Amino acid sequence: MTAPPRSLAPDLARGSMLLLIALAHVPPLLVGGAPGFVSRPLGETGLDHVVDAVMLLLVDNRSYPMFGALFGYGLATIVARQLARGSTDAGARRVLRRRGWYLLLFGLLHASVLGGADVLGFYGVATLLVGGLLFRSDRALGRTLVVVGAVYLVLMPVLWIGVVWGTGSTGFVPPADDGGYLAGVAVRFVGYPAFPLLQLVGWPMLVGVLAGMWAGRRRLLERAGEYRPQLRRAVVAGVAVSVLGGVPGALIGAGVWQPGPVAGGVAVTLHVLTGVVGGLAYTAAFGLAGHALQDRQGIVTWALAALGKRSLTFYVLQEAMLFALLAPAVLGLGAAVSSAGGAAVAVGVWLTGLVLACLLERAGRPGPLDGWLRSLTYRAPRRGEVAAGR
Repeated sequence: MTAPPRSLAPDLARGSMLLLIALAHVPPLLVGGAPGFVSRPLGETGLDHVVDAVMLLLVDNRSYPMFGALFGYGLATIVARQLARGSTDAGARRVLRRRGWYLLLFGLLHASVLGGADVLGFYGVATLLVGGLLFRSDRALGRTLVVVGAVYLVLMPVLWIGVVWGTGSTGFVPPADDGGYLAGVAVRFVGYPAFPLLQLVGWPMLVGVLAGMWAGRRRLLERAGEYRPQLRRAVVAGVAVSVLGGVPGALIGAGVWQPGPVAGGVAVTLHVLTGVVGGLAYTAAFGLAGHALQDRQGIVTWALAALGKRSLTFYVLQEAMLFALLAPAVLGLGAAVSSAGGAAVAVGVWLTGLVLACLLERAGRPGPLDGWLRSLTYRAPRRGEVAAGR
């Protein structure tokens, strides 16, 4: 077996994805407004309403599944490279387990000390929970993907209609935290074990991870040229479903529609479920873009790929920067800006990471956290496993 070469598409997708993640993670930190839709506060100006509508149509609940698909794809790549370099199945399994446990640890430190919205803990849980499927047949992996998808199709309507009925609102803007930074650290540290489990139940992020694992087994992003017609159809159909499913939420977020509890719960459910389809369509689109740009990279493509190679480092950095700028316990700007201003902050934070990633690429240095996780994951290999980077 030959180790798969590093492809442009996953790095290009990860670098772009970080912008979508920043835009999606700002709203919970904007604590000055009334609840709007899901984590977004109600807009205050016409520009806010436009921003909210665009984000709800194209970004919110769409970036998470894309992130999950790329994570699952990365797990499949790790296993393929381990086996190609002579590792046994048992050795490659140990590598995945170590990665999962260290992601849980990184998530704990990130969520409690640096603040921000954490998904690292969930990916640690997902690695430990379903990573072993990469050592089973394609049929077993595909069957698990279908079963898990079906479970969420049943669970999401019950869960979200119940939540919206119980709260009377489709929006969940957190209250201002006046306890100070250290008190917040203690609360987040104690409550952290519940966060990955709530993410596992409340959002179908595991579907994205499993779909990414399935695609990674087939190296769809690296072989996008061979699957171009299928990927194009997936992009067109997936984006159409995603946008249509996002329309009710966009109308609520723009202040045009104020539904009752059941209709509001259905709107949230549609938004979440069609977001999975949208996130997977975005991933396919970046596969096509990576194939088209592989041999003719410009400065923008090069910069996005440099950021994508260091996605762990700059995910944590941008979350820490957003928390420091917007959270009430730190600088507290989230009480002073609305949706449009928050989006501008997100873009500025992402651009800062992009510049830093380019400097690291020029210097030939990895992202510090990416390098640290790699060294921990592949440390002192035992018999049957090899030290190999992602």
